[in-house]
Amino acid sequence: MKKFSSFAGTVTMIQNYLVNSEEDLKGCFKLMSLLRGDGSIVNFVISSTTYFLDRVMVSVGDHVTGFYDVNLPVPLIYPPQYQWSFTFHI
Repeated sequence: MKKFSSFAGTVTMIQNYLVNSEEDLKGCFKLMSLLRGDGSIVNFVISSTTYFLDRVMVSVGDHVTGFYDVNLPVPLIYPPQYQWSFTFHI
């Protein structure tokens, strides 16, 4: 069963994200960095399966809330890097 958590913040960077496996090459990937009010940073991998509510276009400087499946594996790196499932643009 999927269990979701969220992270809200201001978008500080959006860049292309390279993937390793041939299976992952089927779509476009982006890496989006968010900065929270407490100064913590989190990266989200955006794929062709990421759902953007109302098909909104997100840009640097926008405030968003992203939701991710807490059961998916996460690389042990800083800042943390999650697979984003869906987002709300605030």
